[in-house]
Amino acid sequence: MMKKIILAGIVIGLICSLAWAADRSGSTSSTDLTPLTGGVEMNTDKLVLEEKGDDYVLYCQRRFDVTSHTIIKNEWGRVISLEDFPIPCEAMVSYYRKPKESNRYVAVTIEVLGEPQPLPE
Repeated sequence: MMKKIILAGIVIGLICSLAWAADRSGSTSSTDLTPLTGGVEMNTDKLVLEEKGDDYVLYCQRRFDVTSHTIIKNEWGRVISLEDFPIPCEAMVSYYRKPKESNRYVAVTIEVLGEPQPLPE
């Protein structure tokens, strides 16, 4: 009887450790950025950025604030500054909506994809 109890304990321990390892090895999700976003939902979209300022970029009158935590990468994956950011350009932008503000977002990452592509006729 004692052997069965010990064996059951070992099996339960293995199952728990495998479940813990599987949970830890999951892909990056919006909850992984909770300290950065304050628990707010993250979105990632391909956008044509049309204008930039000292601390923001614009897409269709949507302002994406660029903070000291925003990571901007060029087409080759190198980190660049907002000053070196080409406008207009097509970019993959990860962002979240600023709480209690409409049409204001905070860019977490911006990856330049290239020049804007013309729309097909």
